[in-house]
Amino acid sequence: MKKKSLNLAALAAILISSLVFYSCENESDPPSVVTEESVWKSDQEALATVNAVYPPLQRLSSSYSFLLESATENTISFEGADDEAGPLVSLFQTDINNWYPTKVFNYLYVSINEANRTVAKADSSYAGGNLSQDVIKLARARAKFVRGLDYLYLTQLWGEVPLILSTTSSKKEQTERQSIDKVYEQIVQDLTEAEADLPPFDQTRSNPSKGAANAILARAYLTWAST
Repeated sequence: MKKKSLNLAALAAILISSLVFYSCENESDPPSVVTEESVWKSDQEALATVNAVYPPLQRLSSSYSFLLESATENTISFEGADDEAGPLVSLFQTDINNWYPTKVFNYLYVSINEANRTVAKADSSYAGGNLSQDVIKLARARAKFVRGLDYLYLTQLWGEVPLILSTTSSKKEQTERQSIDKVYEQIVQDLTEAEADLPPFDQTRSNPSKGAANAILARAYLTWAST
C-alpha cells in the first residue's frame, strides 16, 4: 500500500491538545493512589465506562475507509476542486491542514484514551457489593479489544505511531513514534488478552466476542507479515 505523506509530529501535537482535558482531575493525588473516583462501585458503572470507547469510532464515519481505499486505485474523490480535502487525499498530497487524516488520527487516540481509562479502573477496582469480578474482566476485555483495533487502524495508515497505554502518559510518550513491530506486538497482546475474557457470543451485536477478537487478531498477523 502506498503511504500518504503526513506530518506525524504536527498530528501528535494536536493529539496532546485533544487529550489535555483527560488529565488528572485531582492533581494532589499521585497516580499510584487509589481514590473513590478511580474505582467502580457497580456493574452498571463499569459497563458505562467502557462504552465510552465507541463514540469516537462512530465519529470516524467513512473517513477511515476513505483514507485506506484512496491509497489504492479503487477510490478517487471528486469532492469539489482539486485543492479540496478529498481530492488532495486521492492525490497523496495530505498534510496537517487536511481534515481527513487529522480527524481519523485524533478520534482513534480519543478512543484509546477511553480504553486506557477503563483498563486503569478495572485494575484498581475489586469485586464486592454491586460490582462483580466477571464484569470487571469483561469491561477490561472490551477495552483491550478496542484499543488493539484502534492501534491496528493507526499503524495501517501511519506505520510508526505513538504507543500510549495509560492515562498518565508523558508528553514524550504522546509524541514519540514507536516501531511498527512494537505497535503490532501490543496489538497482538491486547487482542489475545481480550479474547480470553470475552464471551463466545453477545446478545448486543455491537459488543465484541471471542470470534471478533480472533478475526481481528488474524487480520493483525496478516498485515504485520506484509509490512
